[in-house]
Amino acid sequence: MDRPEADPKILEDDLRNLRIINRYFGGLIALRNAVLPMAKGVKSGETITILDLATGSSDQPVALVRAFERIGSLVHITAIDRNELMLETARKFASGMKE
Repeated sequence: MDRPEADPKILEDDLRNLRIINRYFGGLIALRNAVLPMAKGVKSGETITILDLATGSSDQPVALVRAFERIGSLVHITAIDRNELMLETARKFASGMKE
């Protein structure tokens, strides 16, 4: 999956499967439960900055942005991945998110 020469279609399918796993088997909930409490200690108008290493399809940072928006807190997430195919998939999945 992490190899640069990975088949783009297989990689896209695998990343879609990981998004499904994260959504329905608790990965996104666990992430939100671990990260959202940080917002409690931040002053109104301040931005929380997060670095997401090996973002994959970016489902986790997208979920965090939406969760922070719901509670009225500001967040800036930089999502990186060493695999350009992963980044292309992440850009598609996160399209429409504020930059």
